[in-house]
Amino acid sequence: MESPTLRQRGSLKTTVLVAFALILLIGLAAVLRFAPQLLSPGPSNVTVSAVLSRAGTDVTAEVTLRTSVFEVGDVRISEADLGGVAPTDSLPISLGELAMIRPKSVTLHFPAPSAKPGTEITLTLTTEWQAGSGPKSYKRALTLRMP
Repeated sequence: MESPTLRQRGSLKTTVLVAFALILLIGLAAVLRFAPQLLSPGPSNVTVSAVLSRAGTDVTAEVTLRTSVFEVGDVRISEADLGGVAPTDSLPISLGELAMIRPKSVTLHFPAPSAKPGTEITLTLTTEWQAGSGPKSYKRALTLRMP
């Protein structure tokens, strides 16, 4: 005959195992829910910032791309304009692989637009990259101050 103490310990072990299995299932569901974002970065996973400066009669834009995921492949800037003026650089500009710990920067050169120093101007960039589900493309407009 089995003692009540052994039966209680057995049911406690079963309860702990069931609780552990549920925690694992919830964790797996969370991973599966967010895995597409980690494996296939979208626009919110690749951020762009820029700083304008003057170089003689030209304006340069130091553009930096960062990612919040482990790695994004074959990153490039395919289109750019500053206040409607195209850069003098040949596009697309390839930045290669972009990793969470390695942001990439590139300098774009523009003929000086007619905007006066201190006024706001829009830098529009189209960035492209390879992701797990195929190529991605995103157009961004950054409002910056003319140097």
